[in-house]
Amino acid sequence: PVPTGPDATPAASGFVSVAAGYTRPPVIEAIVDIQVDGFASEVTERLGSVLAGEDALRYPKRQDLYQTELQFQLGEAAAAPVSVSTAMGYQYQHPGRHQIVQIRKNGFAFMQQRPYPAEGWASWAVDARRLWQRYLDVLQPSTITRVGVRYVNQILMPAHDFRIED
Repeated sequence: PVPTGPDATPAASGFVSVAAGYTRPPVIEAIVDIQVDGFASEVTERLGSVLAGEDALRYPKRQDLYQTELQFQLGEAAAAPVSVSTAMGYQYQHPGRHQIVQIRKNGFAFMQQRPYPAEGWASWAVDARRLWQRYLDVLQPSTITRVGVRYVNQILMPAHDFRIED
């Protein structure tokens, strides 16, 4: 279960807390991506019910997510390219907090976009953990196949008079 109330800190939620160190972090986007497999039943119809109640109000902007495969052959006897699109899930956006949540057949992702909070990880890890727990409760995957955390940074440097020592 996900902790709530005064104990709802990133450390209490199972995520590691990292002290904030920058007043203007260079982070453009921070991404937690968890890929899963092994559902007991078809999950397509349940994907839309992962964000419900108050969370559906917090993340009202919804987009469909698709995976597209393109098959083609090279050479003189090549057949025409074949394209197949498969519905994979939904992406939800929080309008004021610059957060995106992806609920997919093959996993869950939480993204904190620019401006990255000066408080760092602690300001959004509790939300990510709560929504991940909701994903687990509703879809019940049996296996986690991959966990990834990525930070995309932008460090602005002067165009001239730049020295590596700087």
